[in-house]
Amino acid sequence: MKLGKGKKKYNLVCLFDVLYHKYISSDEKVLSKVFKILKRGGNLCITDCAMPLLWSWHDNKVMARERYYLKDLEIKLQKVGFIIEKKSYIFFSLFPLFIINRMLGKFFQFSTIPRLPPLFNNIFISIYKLEAFFLRYVSFPIGSSLIILAKKP
Repeated sequence: MKLGKGKKKYNLVCLFDVLYHKYISSDEKVLSKVFKILKRGGNLCITDCAMPLLWSWHDNKVMARERYYLKDLEIKLQKVGFIIEKKSYIFFSLFPLFIINRMLGKFFQFSTIPRLPPLFNNIFISIYKLEAFFLRYVSFPIGSSLIILAKKP
């Protein structure tokens, strides 16, 4: 991964579902490079796959290398020098559906990203919007993904 050619520094770097990928041989090296290209006081926003117990054939299909526990990724960020501003699991509200999906997936291979009828899709979007609102005030204890906002001191 080539980051930050030259001496340009950034206020914000976002890694949306990047670190989990099998072509990222060292997530710690990526985090170190991001740390170097951020300005002092700059932010890093990460979302990624969570909960190794959710590993399934779908992860293999999307070329995942790993799923993270929030604490493990937090430790890696702190090791590089970041200060954690906010951390949480996300997609908490529908986590039971993820568990059911992954359990069924052990016996049947089906699309884990099905096309939903508009009514269900709108219900799920509304649930996630409500969850996003509450995320400002709480950190969720479990979810299928995670989100971290970290700062370079």
